[in-house]
Amino acid sequence: LAQAPLARAPALREPRRWPRAAVVAMADATAFTFQVPQCEPGCTLKVPAPDGVSLKIPLPPSILPGDQMLMGKGADGNWTVSKVLRGVAPQSHWRSAEEMAADCQSAEAVRVRLETTKGPIFI
Repeated sequence: LAQAPLARAPALREPRRWPRAAVVAMADATAFTFQVPQCEPGCTLKVPAPDGVSLKIPLPPSILPGDQMLMGKGADGNWTVSKVLRGVAPQSHWRSAEEMAADCQSAEAVRVRLETTKGPIFI
């Protein structure tokens, strides 16, 4: 009886190889989108474009965390902001000054003393 050869399973540690067409398609991309992360208004984002270029995008004050930015590549090869869609901003994890003051005055609050070369610091 002739036996069919066993199929060789790929090794688990082989790097994933992208089809050549996928790599070319990424390099030829003329648009992409990303969500603005939690950051301060007016900061500059460093965003990788599909063609490998690292973009530095200064955010105007009107752009908020959670907004969706659509980037387009012009005929000159430069990336520009095509459109911004208002997203739902993530809930802030910061507590208000009033909440912090109430927490510090509560019975569960602990006073900490840090000894430094400039003298003690009480927190």
